[in-house]
Formats: sequence, C-alpha cells, structure tokens
Amino acid sequence: MNVIERIQENYPKFSRTQRRIADFLLQNTDRACFLSLKDLSEEVSASEVTIIKFTRAIGCENYTDLKNELQRYISSRLSPSEKIATAIENLREDGFTQIMQQDQDTIEQTLKLLNDNDLKAALTLIKQSTRIFMVGDNISKIVTDFIGLRLRHLGLDVAVFDLSSYDTISAQLLYTQKSDIFIVVSFPKYTRRIIPLVEYLHENDYKVICFTDRVTSPIGRNASVAFACATESSVFYNSITAPIALANILVSALAIELKDDYTERRQSISEVSRYLQQKGKLYQETGSDRNSLIR
Repeated sequence: MNVIERIQENYPKFSRTQRRIADFLLQNTDRACFLSLKDLSEEVSASEVTIIKFTRAIGCENYTDLKNELQRYISSRLSPSEKIATAIENLREDGFTQIMQQDQDTIEQTLKLLNDNDLKAALTLIKQSTRIFMVGDNISKIVTDFIGLRLRHLGLDVAVFDLSSYDTISAQLLYTQKSDIFIVVSFPKYTRRIIPLVEYLHENDYKVICFTDRVTSPIGRNASVAFACATESSVFYNSITAPIALANILVSALAIELKDDYTERRQSISEVSRYLQQKGKLYQETGSDRNSLIR
C-alpha cells in the first residue's frame, strides 16, 4: 500500500487539523513532495510537531520519510519528462543548494543502512567466485560499469550480462556455473527483465549481490546479499550518487583484501607483456612482412 492509499485509508480517523494536512497532500502531491517541513507547516497552518505526528500516523518514520514516499509515488506515475518539468517548477530559488543537500542526505542515509556483516559477506562471495556477471540497465548500468571497471583493474574475470531479450538471457545462463556470482543493480522503475532473472537465480542457488532501493524490493528479497541505497532525486527518477559511493566502498575494501593476489597478478601480466614486446620487436627487426606472418 503506497503512502497516498494509507492517507486515504486513515482519513476517517484523522482530527480536523490532520484532515487539513491530508487534503493538501492529496490535492497537491506533486508540489508537497518538495516542500520543507517549515514550508508545509505554513501551507496547512499547522505546527511542525503536528505534521510530524501526522507522518507517524500514516506509517512514516519522520517527515523526510514522508517526502521520499511522496516522491516515489509521483515518480511511478509521471513520465521522465513530466517528472523533470514538475521538479524544476517546484525547485526553490536556492535550487543548487537543495540538490546538493539531497545528494549529501542520500549518502548519509545509505551509510547508516550499511551493515559490516553484509559487506564482509559480499567480499567473501566475490573472492570465491569463478566469474563475475554485471547486471544493470538504464541508469543502473552506470553503477555496474563502474564496479566492473574496478574489478577488472583488480584482475578479476568480469562479464557484462546482456539483458536485451529473454532469449539472450537464457542463452547466457546455459554457460554459467554455480561458482559464478551476479552483481545486480536496479532501482525503481525496475527493468522488467531483471526481476524474473533474479528470481531464477535465487531458485537455482546462484549467488547474487544487489544494490537496490530497499532490501525487501523485488530484487533485494531474492539476493544473497542486498545493499539498500537511498536514490531520491529532486529532478530525476533516481540519483546514483549514493550507489556509486557504496560501490566504491565495496571495491576499495576488496582491493585491500586482494592486495597480495593483485601484486602477483600484476607481476605475471608484466612478464607476459615483456615477452610479447620482445617478440614484436624481433619480428620488426627481421623485416617480416604481413603476408609472411599470415602464412
């Protein structure tokens, strides 16, 4: 049940002041989700304390939680262009400050949700894996690309999982092993092919690490380890500021744990590179032309 449905369900039990708050939220949802507590207090002629009590009456932890739920509700019903237009219209004159503050808040919220045991479990799964599949689409692909790039720098076997069609997904799954691990990044609106894929992986005992908006999301509840990221954005559907920060923590912690392996791997790479360079130089000095090399 979304926040609007909860307000409507509890409406008969509200006091006169609470109904005034509820009426404003129901009639001005697209504007209310961007108002500060002080601004809403002035709009509905109710004290900030009364508004906070109202938020708890509808199942929200605090006013920030209420705003986030209202923004998710709006996002689920607007096209991207409508969401951007509405957000820009409702940004205050100090819009830049508002945007920066929200990004800072998303990082702080995400770090509060970060559990050391989950981080250690994710590191163990990655270290024990044979191959790492990166699964992400749309804005989430930026996060998976970032993680994949860092993991390749550490010398790990990383592959990008193609989500272009169910047939393509099925064909790729035929060549996976149970020792492989999937790192999945997905936020609302979830890519429709990712949800059944993660359910399949869960039902078939594959290991999955996910970055999503909450651990109980359709992605999170089927993951071996789920990281919840705050992604609220004043303008777009999702901000990837917090997911990127969390991803950087994960890969940095992994780099520390793989320090010795990484040093050995880099040494092996250097040795092979020197061999290839010497052979290349030899062919160049002997004047071997392209045709002779082909033969």
